[in-house]
This record gives sequence, C-alpha cells and structure tokens, in this order.
Amino acid sequence: MAGREVFVAWAKLADADQVESSNKTSDVLLSAAGDWAVERGITNAALAGKNPAPPETRKAIKQRRSQADAALAQAFQRIEEADAFEASDGDVANTKAMLEQIIGVRRRVDTDLDKPLASRDSTLPEQWVSTMTSLIMASQNLRVAAQFQPDTIETNISQIQDAKGAIWTMSEYAGRERALLGRAISGGRPLDTEALQTLAAYRGRVEQSWLAVAPYLSRKDADSDVLAAAAAVNETFFGSFEATREAVYQAGISGSPFPSTPRSGLRRLPAQSTCCLPWRKRPERPGAN
Repeated sequence: MAGREVFVAWAKLADADQVESSNKTSDVLLSAAGDWAVERGITNAALAGKNPAPPETRKAIKQRRSQADAALAQAFQRIEEADAFEASDGDVANTKAMLEQIIGVRRRVDTDLDKPLASRDSTLPEQWVSTMTSLIMASQNLRVAAQFQPDTIETNISQIQDAKGAIWTMSEYAGRERALLGRAISGGRPLDTEALQTLAAYRGRVEQSWLAVAPYLSRKDADSDVLAAAAAVNETFFGSFEATREAVYQAGISGSPFPSTPRSGLRRLPAQSTCCLPWRKRPERPGAN
C-alpha cells in the first residue's frame, strides 16, 4: 500500500512538472502569435500607404518579426526536447511550412514597401494577410496540440466532450447556412448585403469550430475511428462541396441563375452540410481519447 502511494505521488509530481513545461511552451507560442498579429497589422497598413514606408515603420515591422520568429524557434526546440508533448510531426511540419511561406511573402513585402503605392503589386496585401493569418492559426493549433494532458479518465472525457461540442456547433451553423441558401435557391433571389453578412458569420462559426477540433485530431493517441470520420468531413464538406458552395455564392451575389435547379440544390445542400453529424457519435466507447 505504501509503495503504491509513493508511486501515485511520484506520477502526480511528474505530471505537474510536464504541465508546467507545457504551459511555458504555450506562453512562447502565444507570444509569437501576438507579435505576428502586430506585424500583420503594421505591414498591411504600410502596404496601403501612398508613399514608401518610413524608417520607423520598417523598424517596428522588423522588431515584431524578429521577436515572433525567435519565439517560434524556441517553441520548436522545447517541443523537440520534451517527449511528453503530444504535438504530432504533422503539426510541427505544417507550422514550419507556413513559416517558409511567410518568409517568401515578406521578401516581396520588403521590396514593395520601398515603392510608392502606384508601383506596388495590388494582389500582395491580400496574400500577406491570408498567409500570415494561416501561420498564426497553425502556431495556435500547434500550441493546443502540444499541451500536456495527464492520461486520466477525466482528461479523456473532457477532450471527447469538447470535440463533440465543437462538432455540434459546426452542424448547427452549417444547417443555418444551408437553410438561408436554400431559401435563396428556391425563390431565385440574389443574396443581398445583409444575407452575405449573416452567411459569413455562420461560416465563421463553422470554421472556428473545426479549428477547435483540429488539435484533438493531431494528437498521437487520437481514436482511429474519429480520425477516419473527420477525414471524410474534411474531404467532403471542406473539399468537394466547396466548389458547389462557391458557385451558389457567386450566382447569388451576381444575380445570375443558380448552378442547379431549386429542388436539386436544396437536396444537395443538406446532404453536404450534415456530413458533420456522424462524427459526433463516434468517440463513445470507454478508453477513446
């Protein structure tokens, strides 16, 4: 009995140490994201300016860039040195790939910031914001995936419930998007500004919820059934259906005929948006992580 108590106490102490180390890595990745966000804003504003960026702006960009990249390098090192962290090779590789992409875009940004607005690449601001945002999101997926979670029943249940809650939110707002688009298709009505804003809010909730699920999916101990179902959701809802969704949006915005008849369009929208639902029912068996 005494030996068991010593072992339990040691395990709790080890878990506490790993949680502390994980929290430090999380703080470093949050710091990187904060500096990147500032760099994104300063750079985007500078790209919209009429004149070449002044020295103080270039200095501020360089400072934030240096701090963020150094923090990410530190996080990579901490994750590599800590076997207990759950971050998969895919999380690390994706973040490194996004960093390489932003380095390439930065080179173009630095060149354009030396020019007046009329001489700059007009497509660069959009590329800059989207690429930097992707890096920030990748780093935060990495942060969540690298968090140490003690292997307890309570932790497993909490992770399952969080994932199921996020999937419910996805299915709810995908359904709202489907209903609004369905009414537009049935009535042959264009999508006005209010409808587009509502649809954007619905889609944002869907994508935000999917990001909340992604860290679980990247864990090395993620349930194989859940991974298979989630892959199907990703391939269908965010993949093959996306072309149909974009075609419907474009027709609704331009006022041109929708790409399918009202009846077939209504049938297809529910079929695709509710593909999120089966995954909610998967992680039920004891021991599923």
